[in-house]
Amino acid sequence: MQCRCNSQRKQGVNSKMSRFCTFALLIAVCVAAVASGQETAKQPLPDVPSATKQEETVASPPSFELPSRARIVPPTLPRELRATERQVLVAPPFSSEGEAQCDEGGAAYFHVLTGGSTKNPTIFKLGHSQDEHLLYKLPSEIPDKKSAFYTACSVTPAGRLWVLVEEWVGEEPKVAAYGFDSKGAVKSEIHLETPARLLPRHFAAFDNDVFFVEGDVSVTAGTPKTSRPYAAIVNGSGEVTRELNLNLQGLQVQKGRIPQGAAVAGRAGNLYMLLPDQVLVVTQSGETLRKLTFSKPDREALATGISLSGD
Repeated sequence: MQCRCNSQRKQGVNSKMSRFCTFALLIAVCVAAVASGQETAKQPLPDVPSATKQEETVASPPSFELPSRARIVPPTLPRELRATERQVLVAPPFSSEGEAQCDEGGAAYFHVLTGGSTKNPTIFKLGHSQDEHLLYKLPSEIPDKKSAFYTACSVTPAGRLWVLVEEWVGEEPKVAAYGFDSKGAVKSEIHLETPARLLPRHFAAFDNDVFFVEGDVSVTAGTPKTSRPYAAIVNGSGEVTRELNLNLQGLQVQKGRIPQGAAVAGRAGNLYMLLPDQVLVVTQSGETLRKLTFSKPDREALATGISLSGD
């Protein structure tokens, strides 16, 4: 763009025109620069390798996986059990005492409350059908002749019932175990060589005729009486093969409270002993395999029963 001025005019006019032309020239230059910038912006930029693209071509480092024990495992949530099948069992009405026991076939065993439930105990087997129900009773001559009193009962995983009886021989009580056959008759009678004045509290029988007995042994006679905890493994001949040191102080009966604890035998031959805050898994040789600790939902809750579905 050109700007021409008339030289014949006066100097003042020439000066004004010169400033005006200079101003107009500046505006024209600015407009041309803006237009040139717009055209340049429309053109694509050359494909120049950038630092970002170069970083993308660099091989990524190998991934690192934490060992399994370092992984955070979420807690197992309680699972609600819902009935998927219903079966009606026909059985006579009865009242029972203590925790019911089950064999691996699903039959339940109850200590029935009768007029002489302590002197002459009755155990009722509730089977899957009416034909499988069965009553177990000690022969009448056993309680009357030996002054025996029912103490506890245990069902082996295979379904054999054993009843533990306290017999008074002279002035000191002895403990005997009576085993029943599948028809409800007494098949075995084993006298346990446990200490005198043993008051059994928990009793568990294994399929190989080995027993676990736990209770208190009276140390002194008279009132008040003192006692010490006692636990042992007894073989099929009644011999004590191992006295167990299981720290069972929490199982001692407190006045006015339901006693805690329970014992059940597993199919693999291990004992599961329930304590107020844990379960001990003990072999027949007396070795403690595991200690399973649990927390009660309420501090005042009592651990009174345990059921085993497999070991």
